Amino acid sequence: MTIGSLVVGAVLVIAPAAGLAQPYAAAGGFDRPFLLGRTQTLPGIAAAEDRGGVFAFWDDGEGIVQASLSRPAELPVRLLEGRGFRTVHATSAGGDLALAWVRREPGSGRTTHRLRWRGREVELLEAGQAYQLELAGSPEGPLTLYARGIRGRSVLILKPWGAPERVLHSSSETVSRYSLAVDSSGAVHISWLEGFNDPRAVGVASSKWTAYYLRVAADGRPGAVVILGEATNPGPTFRSRVGLAGATPVVQWPTPGGRLVVAVPGQEPTALGPGTALGIADGQVYWTEGRSIRRLPLDRVGSEPTNVAWSPNTPELAILVASGGDHFLAWYGPAAGGGYALRAAHDLSPIRLGLRDRIAARMGWHPWAFWPALGGQLLASLLAGLLVALALTPLFWLLSLLVSRRGRIGSGTAPGILISGGCLIALASLLPLGNALGPDSGRALTGAPLEIAAALTAGALLTWLLRRRADSEIQIGILVSACLNTATSLTVLVFIHFQTWSEVWGRIG
Repeated sequence: MTIGSLVVGAVLVIAPAAGLAQPYAAAGGFDRPFLLGRTQTLPGIAAAEDRGGVFAFWDDGEGIVQASLSRPAELPVRLLEGRGFRTVHATSAGGDLALAWVRREPGSGRTTHRLRWRGREVELLEAGQAYQLELAGSPEGPLTLYARGIRGRSVLILKPWGAPERVLHSSSETVSRYSLAVDSSGAVHISWLEGFNDPRAVGVASSKWTAYYLRVAADGRPGAVVILGEATNPGPTFRSRVGLAGATPVVQWPTPGGRLVVAVPGQEPTALGPGTALGIADGQVYWTEGRSIRRLPLDRVGSEPTNVAWSPNTPELAILVASGGDHFLAWYGPAAGGGYALRAAHDLSPIRLGLRDRIAARMGWHPWAFWPALGGQLLASLLAGLLVALALTPLFWLLSLLVSRRGRIGSGTAPGILISGGCLIALASLLPLGNALGPDSGRALTGAPLEIAAALTAGALLTWLLRRRADSEIQIGILVSACLNTATSLTVLVFIHFQTWSEVWGRIG
């Protein structure tokens, strides 16, 4: 039996009495994220429904790959061969997949923007640079939204399938990070960021961005542009997202304070927290925050969100698709060792939690790094226990000297355990007087009486197992037993409340 097994055993004993310190790998009905593929080149990511299934699309450096999100056991297939793909986009229009891509032709150096739907392929535009494309589906075919410069102005353009392009908005500033959604009446809802980044040669770069919304009626007539509020645009992942809650448009966009906000156009925005917009589906708002993909009902914005998926890597770009009441997520991010890893999650079936999931959630560990987190925290806790035992050694030596003079009392193991336990209980009772973290600092560091009892029991058991056949002088036996029991018991307590002990140590340091 080792200290590690005793520590884990103690955690299992007290875990039901403690709240979760971190989310699980998945929650809210979602299953554990799974790997779609890996690539050494920037892959992009797109996802859409096609003939009853939901699929993800990306560029792996050799062409565009398709993988099923609704049936992960199916092997990925290659849709397009070749190099030079910059971005890939997808939507479902009339029940069929519409796929668009931007590619720099290796031979000519041209940058082409193409769209394929129902076996027919068209060129959207040709330019010397890659433009952001956004797709949405309608019964008549896919709609493509893009912005480009025309005669010194930034122009927002909507291109219906098989129809001329429509200029929706023109500005002297840059139009960027746009998105669109189509409602059941055929009206198109569009959001975008407009402004500028002005890098200066000296000093801090200046920028000014504003979020906007526009509704385009089913007959193609644009309405009035609505100013949503201040925005920021530091990079490609900081974009606006428009979605529909029934027939009501809802927009997410990033603000200069580093917060993501959400609002119905014309109403005051509400902060969601740090992160990047992902979308709206079935009355829920989704966004990414660090490695987590989070969700919150629109009627409860401002409350605590649900972490529906916790990724092994940080998503750089994520996609949300809702299909028939089911929800699918796909994203890519940096992979360990280089390159990129593409992952996905869905709520077709909820996660089946195992013992490691529950321990990781209780201890605040990342679920994808269970063993490194366990080993690192155990070593740090053991070091803390040894340091405290070393600091108490002079006291233990004095007490062992006094107790050993009372006559023969065996190997001294039992008195050493009692001396150590008494000192630790006294220290635990004095901790609240220090107010290291406030009025509840003692409880935060040691936990409930059950946790203290579990730690003392683990220390006493290990000390007895190691010392039961020892042959030594009584005083040495008492001293060694007291130090061993203290180191083990403190290791267990620090391990259980590692985050709190780390915070206190940081304040002291």
